[in-house]
Amino acid sequence: MARGNWIEVSGAVRQEDQDGVYSAAYQLDEIAAKGSIKTADWEQFQKQTGLADFYWRAYWRRGDIIAAGGREKLPTKAAAVVVFMHGWDGCGDIF
Repeated sequence: MARGNWIEVSGAVRQEDQDGVYSAAYQLDEIAAKGSIKTADWEQFQKQTGLADFYWRAYWRRGDIIAAGGREKLPTKAAAVVVFMHGWDGCGDIF
């Protein structure tokens, strides 16, 4: 049984340099270990992609979390989601 929505199973939430903007880091292996992704699904992802793990950081404004009724509800309430991807030799800071 999953122990929570994936968006709730993250590293520590941090306030970004811009006032009112927060973020949290995510790693699929941690999310799977905490039960928010089924072990079989995690193993299938690794087999299909050849990746040992996958990491990302989600950002949001404080008011958006409050309006959604909490971080867990944000993905279903968001009007839009923007995803920035970079290559293996880059860093997310370039965005």
